[in-house]
Amino acid sequence: MRFNQTIITRYLGPTNTQGPRIKATANAASIVVKYDSGFSRDMNDSLAAFKLASKLDWLSEGVQLHGGSLPNNKGHVFVLCDESSRSLFTPCDKKETIT
Repeated sequence: MRFNQTIITRYLGPTNTQGPRIKATANAASIVVKYDSGFSRDMNDSLAAFKLASKLDWLSEGVQLHGGSLPNNKGHVFVLCDESSRSLFTPCDKKETIT
């Protein structure tokens, strides 16, 4: 199984009627979830991505969600990987430096 979509998250600040939120977007769909002040920004973004992947039924045994932050703290990007994608991450798994 190969996944060809990423999930991108971004922070939505509070408005007059709503508190802060995180929007998770993929080509297939998007969701907006409440920002939980008990968690870090990274964790809120990860949870939003996880909720979207769950909603789209993209998570199954052996599938992992990998993510990182975008430049200038503009959000996060996440990819889903399974065992067939593992070779793509071999350098990171071996703690090698990518140059």
